[in-house]
Amino acid sequence: MPCSPSTAILSELTTKAFRALPTLLCLLASCAHGPPTLTRYPDGATEPLEVLRGRVVVLTFWAEWCKPCLEEFPVIASVVEAAGPKVELRAVYYRVDPGPGSDVYRWLAGQPDLSHRVWWPSPAVLERFAIRSLPRTLVLARDGTVIREFDGAIRQERANDLRAALARALSVN
Repeated sequence: MPCSPSTAILSELTTKAFRALPTLLCLLASCAHGPPTLTRYPDGATEPLEVLRGRVVVLTFWAEWCKPCLEEFPVIASVVEAAGPKVELRAVYYRVDPGPGSDVYRWLAGQPDLSHRVWWPSPAVLERFAIRSLPRTLVLARDGTVIREFDGAIRQERANDLRAALARALSVN
């Protein structure tokens, strides 16, 4: 039995709806989390990730219990500082803000070299960058694209790789 025009149209619409479903679900998930934001420790100032556009940014995801995270931080900070004011460093905790009174807040109180660079991610940031292991460092170009991803610690022997990624990011308009 041939399809009537209304059945054919309905069939086509159903097919298109199923094809669009993954995109729609992704959009709904990002709406549920809101825009990707970072919240600065300790003052709680929040900024959307979009504010970083126009700057080269190093996002390093860490935890206080992650020894390689803590070992790599001085290396990353040194490379970023040597790159000059056009590069910013954000030490992003591996999960959302656990709140005052948590172990990490107590730990940060004794870390003056690190604490002024610490940011808490929103769930949308963690989702966007798919943080599955630590340490994880990303170099973002001025347009927000990820230029380089580093899984594992950036120790002195990998510092030149980070320098090269920053040079590449600075060259991208």
